[in-house]
Formats: sequence, structure tokens, C-alpha cells
Amino acid sequence: MSVPFKVWNITRQKKVFVVLNSDDQQLYVNFVLKASEKLELDGSTLVLESDGTIIDDDDVLRHLKKKH
Repeated sequence: MSVPFKVWNITRQKKVFVVLNSDDQQLYVNFVLKASEKLELDGSTLVLESDGTIIDDDDVLRHLKKKH
């Protein structure tokens, strides 16, 4: 199943959607790679917009997507 995520760069000057397959075994890695490519940066960290909590694995991404 395809799941969309909205992603910003650190300065919030550029915003993009990243669409991933929720069954992907490397969801987190592919998320960072796609977001980095679309935002034209060398990113390695994802954080929640609401409070800055670091997102660091596939299970967290899947849980967050179910929640929203």
C-alpha cells in the first residue's frame, strides 16, 4: 500500500510529498533517500514537526502513518 508523507527541509523553505510502499522492508532508509533527493540535500535525520522527536526506524514510521 502506498503511503504519502509530507516533508520539509530544516529551514522550512521547501516542502515535498514522499510516497512510499508501507510493505517496504527498508521504509526508513528509503524515506530518507527519497526525501533527500526531492529536497536536494544530504539528509540523514527525520524528526516530528510537532516536537522535534527523532524518527529512527521503520516501525515508528508505520505507527505514525496509522495514527494519522
